[in-house]
Amino acid sequence: MCPHCAHRFNPQDGPTDGQHVRDSTGQRHKIKDLLPADGSPPAHRLYALMALKGNGDKCYLPARPHDHMLFAEAEQRLRTEDLPLPTLAVRPGHNTDQARGYHYHHWRDFFNARQLLCLGLLLRSILKIEDQAVQEQMLCLFSSTLEFNNLFCSFKGEGTGAVRHMFSNHILKPERAPLENSVWGTDRSSGTFSTLFESRLLRAKRYLDEPFELVLERDLLGTRTGSRKFTASAPLEAVRVDTWTELQATEGALMVLNGNSASLPLPDACVDAVVTDPPYFDFVHYSELSDFFYAWLSPVLGTRYPWMRKPDCSDRGEVQHKDHGVFARQLGCVLSECRRVLKDEGVLAFSFHHSRAEGWAAIHEAIATAGLTVVAAHPVHAELRAASPKTSARDPISLDAILVCKKRSEATQHASSTDSLPERVAHLIRRLESADLSVSRGDRFVIGASQLLIDAGTGQWDRDTVCKHLEAWRTECFMREAESC
Repeated sequence: MCPHCAHRFNPQDGPTDGQHVRDSTGQRHKIKDLLPADGSPPAHRLYALMALKGNGDKCYLPARPHDHMLFAEAEQRLRTEDLPLPTLAVRPGHNTDQARGYHYHHWRDFFNARQLLCLGLLLRSILKIEDQAVQEQMLCLFSSTLEFNNLFCSFKGEGTGAVRHMFSNHILKPERAPLENSVWGTDRSSGTFSTLFESRLLRAKRYLDEPFELVLERDLLGTRTGSRKFTASAPLEAVRVDTWTELQATEGALMVLNGNSASLPLPDACVDAVVTDPPYFDFVHYSELSDFFYAWLSPVLGTRYPWMRKPDCSDRGEVQHKDHGVFARQLGCVLSECRRVLKDEGVLAFSFHHSRAEGWAAIHEAIATAGLTVVAAHPVHAELRAASPKTSARDPISLDAILVCKKRSEATQHASSTDSLPERVAHLIRRLESADLSVSRGDRFVIGASQLLIDAGTGQWDRDTVCKHLEAWRTECFMREAESC
């Protein structure tokens, strides 16, 4: 019961149910039907604040007239300041349509007036830094700050105060009760410019000065008791170069390229290993989501970098498509280029998981087209099962498969195991469970699908054969679970 107005309300039920909401009379409405008729995004009302007490404890306060006045002042100042704010429209697409459906048609719509003012003032100040290297480090930090300071943010958990960034769900999902974070922050904040400076920028610099690995410590019974750091190498002080010739001639050099991975400025057979992470086939369209950052940075960096002058982040041939055939061809072009630059004894390794047979069949098709074959597949723990995209899934996948590939001509000595697929999967599951990892039906499918890619390469299966085996394995995974229940 509200102590001010005596209204009785159960927050566990709430007025919303999926895509619907009930008004005060109990009438049920579809939320999208209540969007403003003029095509503008949903309006928001400030109703509460989280405050810090003198002892550092957090508490909630109702929004007072003074708080509304401060917001109105920010709105007024925004109209008078000349700030570097985003002007790009949100292009139609798989992920962007999720936001466009709620009338978010421009990237500046993702921020309220006070956020636009504070972020604009911060960006304007960063651009005054004369040292370009320092300025661009601050721009990277500013880019991270954007994730935690927009209308798509929320609390990670009630009472924690930690901010869940906008991409925690891998989608552009509007928040019904968005959280307006503090852009600059305090020592008790999360996802703010000052705290990210410490947790990301300075932390990265400390790692460069003293690279380390973690060693897990256990007691005599094998129970994990903690971890400790040990120094892994000398400080990382590589010299950055721009060409392959410079890379060969310079000791301790590195080369960073920004461009098309299907066309590398490298000679044949020069690379020992390729380690990569291809896009997620049909679910997360990265260039669409990257436009969120590009909308802020391209206007201020376009004069410095030609590739920042494009209308958005998309590019011809980018490996991202919901059609498995197109995805396989696009990824195959990249993997073919990887094969060209790989030494004969070199390896290509990448991580992948997918819940459907089509995704794995597309990966097999791309690998085979490139003249490569999978010689090993290692299931590893990837994303926490409690992560936002997992909590609502019926069979959450917490494992990735590390697929190790070699040139087909060099992989003849890697014979397929004589054990059956269920035996291999059972062995790998026992190893994972011995490390206190639980394995879901989705995880079981990932393990088996990755092992089937080894068999597919050895037997040189065509796509239809791969799909048939994958579908059979998926059916077996879920039938076994049903029987055990």
